[in-house]
Amino acid sequence: MLLTGVLSAVGCGSSSIPADDGQSVSAEGAPVTDEPRMFDSPAAELLAKVPSPVLVEEGLASQPWVLVFGDDFDQSLDTDMWTSCYWWSESGCTNLATGELQWYVPDQRSVQDGSLRLYGANEPIRTSEGVWYPYQSGMVTTGRSSYLMDAEPRFGFTYGFVEARVRVDAGRGLWPAVWMLPLSHEARPEIDILEILGHRPDTIEMHMHVDNDDGNSTVFGANYSNESTTDGWHVVAVNWSPESVTWYIDGVERFRVAQRIPAEPMYLLANLAIGGEWPGDPDGLTVFPATFEIDYVRVWQQDMDWFTTTGTFASR
Repeated sequence: MLLTGVLSAVGCGSSSIPADDGQSVSAEGAPVTDEPRMFDSPAAELLAKVPSPVLVEEGLASQPWVLVFGDDFDQSLDTDMWTSCYWWSESGCTNLATGELQWYVPDQRSVQDGSLRLYGANEPIRTSEGVWYPYQSGMVTTGRSSYLMDAEPRFGFTYGFVEARVRVDAGRGLWPAVWMLPLSHEARPEIDILEILGHRPDTIEMHMHVDNDDGNSTVFGANYSNESTTDGWHVVAVNWSPESVTWYIDGVERFRVAQRIPAEPMYLLANLAIGGEWPGDPDGLTVFPATFEIDYVRVWQQDMDWFTTTGTFASR
């Protein structure tokens, strides 16, 4: 989910673009296709209600993982943990960089039956600047709800194991994502834990975007195709360490990048974009309202010097 502009669309060069072959790689990333590693579950004792797997990396097995952020969405949305738009607005926003067609508003999100639901609606909306958008949709982030850098985010962190359990609707033009951006308010680095194009619901996209010295960017990316993500719940995860970023789908390692690893505080985002340069526009077969459903989001860290947290939730 590329974010390259706030008030205007800004072009972004890229050294590579993931292909659509089910195991694509760009910029020397490494997909895992033979004998993929499973991860263990040392966090189960912390969350006996819903045991959740946490990776035990070689050499770190003796260090316990500690849950530092978690929302099971059992009650109403906790606004101390989540805001409803990008940092430049709390009442309504969009991403101009990728030609998306939705305007994000707080009304297009809810917590029901133990899950967060982000809705996409075929309902035109007029912004305060007089601009019309053909669709409304929902998003949440743990970032700031202010452009002021001294404002506290909800939750930011450096390194950790991030996991979400999700379910999506299919339909051309739908573009659900769970991703991470830096607390510096820059557009990169960016870690896309999950992106799905609605016309390919059986394919999960995994990407990392980093800046180059020449002003362009490099994309490390892969995709994994299996059963449709519309058929049931799937667990997606990223282990972000100083040495690598590793993606897991339903407990199996599927992609790893071991160069140019982000080393600054980042925050979480989840959204249901509609339309744009990559997914294309909805067609007559796309059903609205559409839903991106999230059962839980959790972040673990280990008690080591390079792990950090910040924000109002982290200080609670």
